[in-house]
Amino acid sequence: MADERRSGFRLHLDPTINAGHMLTTLMIIVGVVVWGVRLESRVDLEATLRARMEQQWERDQARDAASFEEIKAALRRIEEKLDAKQDRRR
Repeated sequence: MADERRSGFRLHLDPTINAGHMLTTLMIIVGVVVWGVRLESRVDLEATLRARMEQQWERDQARDAASFEEIKAALRRIEEKLDAKQDRRR
């Protein structure tokens, strides 16, 4: 009985290709191509956005540096005025 079970089970592959196989394969290929194109466009968009953000960051840093210099200059003037006022009191 054990020999009958083993001999009865054989893997059989049908070598014929029908329209369903071809259609399924074609749809998988089309799907992979569409996915790849969309992925590439998203990567390009992200690269463009990153470049814009870096430019904006550099402009913000330059503006902040200029603002800090203005604040420092104003604080120096205030400090000089306070020192002059303190010297007059003495």
